[in-house]
Amino acid sequence: MKNKIVFFTNRMTKGGSERVISYLANGLCEEIDVDIITMTCAKSDYFLNEKVNHIPLEDKKAKNNHSIFTNIKRLKNLKKYIKQNQNATYISFVTLPSYIILLYRKLIKGKIIVTVRNDPKECHKHFYDKILVKLLYPRADAMVFQTKQAEEYYKNIRIKKSIILPNPINEKFLKEPYRGKREKIIVNVGRLIKQKNQILLIKAFAEVHKKYNDYKLFIYGTGKLENVLQDYINENNLHECVKLKGQNSKLEEEIHNKAMFVLSSDFEGMPNALLEAMSLGLPSISTKASGGGPETIINNYNNGILVSVGNEEELYKAMIYVIENTKESEKMATNAYNYCREKTPEQIINLWRSFIKEVNI
Repeated sequence: MKNKIVFFTNRMTKGGSERVISYLANGLCEEIDVDIITMTCAKSDYFLNEKVNHIPLEDKKAKNNHSIFTNIKRLKNLKKYIKQNQNATYISFVTLPSYIILLYRKLIKGKIIVTVRNDPKECHKHFYDKILVKLLYPRADAMVFQTKQAEEYYKNIRIKKSIILPNPINEKFLKEPYRGKREKIIVNVGRLIKQKNQILLIKAFAEVHKKYNDYKLFIYGTGKLENVLQDYINENNLHECVKLKGQNSKLEEEIHNKAMFVLSSDFEGMPNALLEAMSLGLPSISTKASGGGPETIINNYNNGILVSVGNEEELYKAMIYVIENTKESEKMATNAYNYCREKTPEQIINLWRSFIKEVNI
């Protein structure tokens, strides 16, 4: 690789894309200069090697201000940066930064790699998104996808190079699977937003609890639907068995010995929470979230269980199956653990390194 790699994203606060950027930046900075450009000035929630430069496009006074003046200033700062780093390889994460960097295509002499991190049907569902994708994405030199389903979405767009690369699994979760009697607690991890559909999980669990009243549901994460979910829990007298646990910095220790993990999302890219649970050797259930991530990861009833999106009854039956079929569930958990051994940060960074070199040939 030559010159410099520049990652461009909205922010470096908690999130799957941000964590992947931190792994890649830390892994590549020993051999090449690495910058991370963010739209906001928020500090990174992830460790960054001192050799990695984090450059926000807004000053601290802006504090994530979305005014026209602030956005114009961000774009001016980006243009100035690009003029000083025209030969760098730019790698955009998430939709808005991808649009923006491709608008500056004529200023960039180096390569542009666009990554798709979620279900493109959801990311590009507005009419203006479809226009921007058609106009801008052919300007990219390469695209990185997480699933075949996501790649298929862009089949009518002229793409010079593309590759499907999985997410690296957080090293904290790459530990030996739990052996012993599991706590009778079902866990979910994710932002409390509509996409994650935790209300579906709570409803399905309420039926599980009627049959097995010694089981509980713990939901880890924060988000704008926290009050809505808590109100539902209270109104349905589930406060003793359903707990919103917030964020936990030692989640790998907290959920290691739990009964199972359940992902109830409507759509996903490559869900890190599911991979992390499987890497711990937890029996895992997921919806067939559009975007293709869970179906890429799970071989049904081999290393996990897949259920239809939004189907409360299927989700209920899957949880009952895990509870009532301990041997089969532990076999699935072991297979999940083995699958995840191939997704270490070092392995995924090497795949990225090879692809970046290929794009720059």
